[in-house]
Amino acid sequence: MISESDVERFWSKVNIGKEDECWEWQATKQNKGYGQFWLDYKMQLAHRVSYMIHTSKEFFGNLMHTCDNPACVNPHHLQEGGQLDNMSDMYKKGRQGDGRHFGPHNKKHRYPTYKWR
Repeated sequence: MISESDVERFWSKVNIGKEDECWEWQATKQNKGYGQFWLDYKMQLAHRVSYMIHTSKEFFGNLMHTCDNPACVNPHHLQEGGQLDNMSDMYKKGRQGDGRHFGPHNKKHRYPTYKWR
């Protein structure tokens, strides 16, 4: 699993607050704001490592931030979900973007906005 020294190294990079607050990742982040942590010879997403430490299990599905803060690693703000759950949550909260992530060659009107019931 994850060694005690890796756990200590991980939490040293977190601004830990109260249980109901976001615990901000203070080290390297992706361009979308997700924390990155070097573990087992590869770069891992920090919130996934936090979840693994907290639950003592490795999870390969989607982890959703209930706080909508990608830099948050508070395990109480993370929940398991499938891709459909993640996409539904994104649309429900209006975080789907405007299509620019598909590249500059694509036009916004080519990606219609779907209404979820």
